[in-house]
Order: sequence, then structure tokens, then C-alpha cells
Amino acid sequence: MKIKILPLIVIGFMVLNGCDLDREVNTNLTEQQVNETFSYSENRLYAIYGTLEYGFYPIGNAMRSSATDDAEFTNEAAGIQKFNTGNWNEISNPDNVWDRYYTGIFKANMFLENTDEINLDVDRLDPSPSAQEVYRTNLIEIEHWKSEARFLRAYFYFELIKRYGGVPLVTEALEVDDNYQDVNRATLDECIQFILDECNFVANNLPAHNEYASGELGRITSGMALALKSRLLLYAASDLFNDPSWASGFSQPQLIASQNGGRMEKWEAAANAAKTVIELPDYSMDPDYENIFEDFTSSEIIFSRREQNKNDFERINYPVGMV
Repeated sequence: MKIKILPLIVIGFMVLNGCDLDREVNTNLTEQQVNETFSYSENRLYAIYGTLEYGFYPIGNAMRSSATDDAEFTNEAAGIQKFNTGNWNEISNPDNVWDRYYTGIFKANMFLENTDEINLDVDRLDPSPSAQEVYRTNLIEIEHWKSEARFLRAYFYFELIKRYGGVPLVTEALEVDDNYQDVNRATLDECIQFILDECNFVANNLPAHNEYASGELGRITSGMALALKSRLLLYAASDLFNDPSWASGFSQPQLIASQNGGRMEKWEAAANAAKTVIELPDYSMDPDYENIFEDFTSSEIIFSRREQNKNDFERINYPVGMV
């Protein structure tokens, strides 16, 4: 047995010695590779979706109702307690979403600037029916991606103007070493018009809710764009957005209040936009109110952020005294 095993050991050592076990494997991707690859581009779109905040516990793991008298968050160190104690200001803002949403806007701008480089993963000159079908499908998909990115960017801007009034309208992917001297706050009216134009574009270029496959539930739809338009026009007609007296003495009222008159026309536009959403066949009142919070396929849900199965919300919101 010893005589037979020894040659095998020697041969094995020679084979291993002849292999280069220290070969360097390059796992880095160039920017051009990411821009050109269809699947990587899709992942970049998903990253924009990832900017959407968590609806159940957006402020320091607490629900927004904990900032009011409706609920109490027992974690005294949580940021949302600043609303209850009045210990917040322009520097210490527990609901500060500026960084979050401008990060999302940068992702959207970066995506939109590079979509023309995407390789469709098929030779468009290949005459075979299967290749032509893949080419057409991927081409349509890229156009949908662009509209989805534009909607998300518009939504981020809507969330910003809700809190800050007019904000800088950045539509290109600015880098750290770019010149920011010419980046100034746009007026509130300019921001409203920008978001409105984006909503109209997306509503005309994306499928309706019932046109997506079941596995694509959660993607931006034309109905979502119309719903955001409705909410935007409602805010645009509000007293807060039209009467700067609540911030008397502010030197640039155009940044915090609309300078366009016609309040009745604004309310009419808001009502018409809401009526359009109400009449969409994709959505309807859920007869089971509890179902809205348990079934993400509820006919009453227009726009939501999907999450995997987890119990973070329940653990954070255990009743006082529970272990």
C-alpha cells in the first residue's frame, strides 16, 4: 500500500505545483461596462427606488403620529421627540430629508444621462424573429426605465418642496469637483411647474397598473404619475403655498409662496386632477379596510414601497411593558 500511495502523492504535488493558485481575479467594473450592460442598468434603476423612505417608521424608527398627540414613542432619545418638546430648528430637524432625496436625484440624473449607452443584449441586425422580439422588448423597457426615473426624481422634488419651498432644480449629475456657484434655489412656481411637466410626461409614457405582469407589481405606473399630479396641484392651491404672511419679513417670498394668482383656477385644476385618478379603472375602494394594511395587492393602493418579510415594525412598537 505504501508503494502504491507514494507515486500518487508525488504526482499530486507536481500537478498542484504546476498550477498558478495566486492568479489575480479582477472583480472591478468600469463605468463604461456598467453603463453599457442591460442588467447593470436595471440595477441602477432599482437603486433609485431604494431612496424611497419607509412609510411606517420614517423618523427615528417612529411613526409620524408620534409627533402629534395621537401617539407616544417610548424611546425618549428618538429624534421624533424633538417635535413634542419643541427642541428643533433649521439646524436640528428630525425630519430632514435633504440629503436623502438629493442623493436620489443624483442617482436619477446619473441614470438618465447614461441610458443611451445601454447595450440591448442582442444584435438589432439579426433577422431572426426571436432576436427582433428581444430587441423590441428591451428597447421599450429602456424607455419605461427613463420614465420611471423621471417620476422618482419628480417625487423627490415634491417631497422637498413640501418641506422647504423652492429648491435647486438639478437635472444633471453634478460631481464633487463641479462648480456649484450657479446652482441656486428655484422659485416655488418653477418647482411646481417642473414636477407637473414630469408627471404629465410620465403619465403619457408608462403603462397603467393592470398592464404590468404580476411579478412587476410596485413599478411606477401612469396612475402613480396622475396621483402625484393630483397631490401636487392640491398643495399648489393651498393657503400655505399662496399666502406668505406666515413668514412675514422673509426677503424672497417667491421661494416659499406662489406668485401666480388665480386661486379658483388652481382649486379647479386640483379637483380635475383628483377626479381623473378617481375614475381610473385600476383603483377602487377596498371593501375590507384591514386588508389595505395586510395585502399589497389591495385595489386601494396606488403607490407603495415594498418590503421583505420582517418584524422590525412590530418589535419597535411593542406596547409599554412587553418584553
